[in-house]
Amino acid sequence: MVAIGVPANFASKMLNNAQADELVLGEQAKLQLPTAWQTRYTELAVGDTGWTYVASRRPYPLLPLYRSLVAIRLTEAREMPESQTTTPSDTALSISAPIGVLDTEVAESSPPSSGAPATVAEVSMASDQNDYTPRFVDDVHDYIREHIRNADRKAVFFFGSTTAVLAFLYSVEASNRWLKPLQTWNCVDALTFLGMVSIAAAALAAAWTVVPRLPGSKRGLLYFNAIAQHGSAAEYAGRVLGTTQQVLVNEKAKHCYVLAGVCRAKYRWLCVSLWLSIVGLACTFVFFLLDQSSP
Repeated sequence: MVAIGVPANFASKMLNNAQADELVLGEQAKLQLPTAWQTRYTELAVGDTGWTYVASRRPYPLLPLYRSLVAIRLTEAREMPESQTTTPSDTALSISAPIGVLDTEVAESSPPSSGAPATVAEVSMASDQNDYTPRFVDDVHDYIREHIRNADRKAVFFFGSTTAVLAFLYSVEASNRWLKPLQTWNCVDALTFLGMVSIAAAALAAAWTVVPRLPGSKRGLLYFNAIAQHGSAAEYAGRVLGTTQQVLVNEKAKHCYVLAGVCRAKYRWLCVSLWLSIVGLACTFVFFLLDQSSP
């Protein structure tokens, strides 16, 4: 067989490693499967493929799915009498589940059938029930982390902008308008003072937004200070490997709550910095207008 194009050529060569009624996946395709399918329904192909990653030179593995997972009963459908032929939708769902792997899950998720193999819908239902919670926790964790990063970026921008405006005001000697006895102040002097103080406070609030916050348990599995409390790398690795998936998901869910508190505090101070900047810039604008109009 001759295939044109790198993906097609690579896929055709992978066929040499496939047995009858078996589906072969590369490592990247395997990673796109739900977590439960990766751990239960795939196994590493025996032997060296001879392919390696260009950057790391690491061998590229092939992982076949169990044969019964892709054993489509199209042949049986064709051989059945015309009166008993199933509809196209029924035929499309007639994919057997891995023998001995999903028996318990299928029995719990649907009533027992008369010897019929588990369908794709039944397999997906059992898989999604086990895979939904970890994926949800992962999505929430990534969502909060992204908002924390956004808050830090905005705070850095506010800090740079407010300090630049403050430096400009000092360069034009605007501070001399209020660095004098309070009894001699006029309206313009008060506006200049309020503007410069507001901008300085906005810069401080922006800086406080990015100050590291270190809450969390001192013996957890995710927080870096908690990880560092372990006696050695082997101790931490052993604790992680000896923990069930449910406990690990629970730890990550708790960490989501901690991160949510950090994110809320950052955005609270970011809002303070924003409003102080608005007040300071408004006062500065009015100051320049009145200063230009005064003799």
